[in-house]
Amino acid sequence: MTTAFAAATFGTAGTITGVNGQTLVLTGAGSVVSAKVSAGTQPLTLGSLVLGSGTGLASNYTLAGGTHTGAITPSATFGFAWDTGSAVDLRWENAANWNQGVAPLNGTVATIPGGLGGSVVYSSVSGVTDLASLTSGSGLTLTGGTLNLLGASTFSGRPLTLAGGTLGGGGTVSLSGTTLEILTGGVLMGARTIVGNVNNLAGVVRPGASPGTLTINGNYVQGSAGTLAAELGGSTAGTQYDQLIVTGTASLGGALDVTLVNGFLPVDGETFTVVQAGTISGTFATSSLPAGTTLTTAYTTSSVNLASGASSEPPLNPIIETINTAVPNPPPPAPVTNPDADFIDTLPPTGAGVPGGTYVNLDTGQIVQISDPSLLEPGIYFNRELDLVLVVGTVDVDQLSFLGANMANIEYVQFARRSRSDREVPNCN
Repeated sequence: MTTAFAAATFGTAGTITGVNGQTLVLTGAGSVVSAKVSAGTQPLTLGSLVLGSGTGLASNYTLAGGTHTGAITPSATFGFAWDTGSAVDLRWENAANWNQGVAPLNGTVATIPGGLGGSVVYSSVSGVTDLASLTSGSGLTLTGGTLNLLGASTFSGRPLTLAGGTLGGGGTVSLSGTTLEILTGGVLMGARTIVGNVNNLAGVVRPGASPGTLTINGNYVQGSAGTLAAELGGSTAGTQYDQLIVTGTASLGGALDVTLVNGFLPVDGETFTVVQAGTISGTFATSSLPAGTTLTTAYTTSSVNLASGASSEPPLNPIIETINTAVPNPPPPAPVTNPDADFIDTLPPTGAGVPGGTYVNLDTGQIVQISDPSLLEPGIYFNRELDLVLVVGTVDVDQLSFLGANMANIEYVQFARRSRSDREVPNCN
């Protein structure tokens, strides 16, 4: 059953006395200034409280005491303000601390003034709250529960601290003269923009909304106990895989935790930029990458990338290091057809006789398909299946002196297979 009331009926005063199980609907363009949902002597079971288009509720709107069930949907502009005159502590869930007589409801806006004796504490008792916006001049501390900020919110006075709760949503969070601190148990998530500096000392940052992009217009610091969690569900940043964008400096430490979602499996040659920053400082101490993939972590001065199918860090001796890694238990050595050059075969400048196939560019880590070696860019390439190293271009004798003398203009070089004990060669750096 539905009982409808015209908003204009209430004017500046009035009481909506509900009947258990009914849906109460306020319609019309009037403003209900001092209406009250009252359960009388018994708790009221509300199917829903719906405000029609143009209907608003003034700040002195209150809910009657008792246990209410069902959806209560006030206007998005319906405001809750911290009542400094009657507040008895700093607990968010304490109804006596708010001007409406209850803690902020979903879809509303909330305001906390500056000058309080400490930060208001949002705990697990508050459960999950979806606010249109929140403005606080005394910071806020989350110790549990989930607070989703859906619109533009501002914090000042004290830090916004996540010490066990989750801050989610998609609205912009502006930090005015303060910071966002993420401590043990704290989680920052959502596809949003944060204006200010974020310090992830011991918590978890999860960009996006599975997946998505988290943008920090400021600096980001991740301590030794902090974690950046990224989901990969495709090859497009922001819509298929998570990305953290930092306009300032990203100072990295702690852990990178990568998981696959939506049945996605990276293929060789794909690259995922999980962190993009003005400047990258430091590296993650550990990288937890999905089993069954060939993902590795690569760093540039402004990004952190996950590369599929190749090593992200070039070894000190790329040729020998790659052979030892790719062929840990090689077959017996192949015959050496050019004894004067120790363990190499030189090939004609045209590359005749060089087999095609899949090669790793040891300079860049890129996977390439070779069909005509004469078309390759200069570089050093390795074929795992054939145990073949291919050098394209002019070779510096000082850098590759172990290849033998008089080889300054080699274009293609093939290494014969050697046993592990024979692979130790002078450092060629």
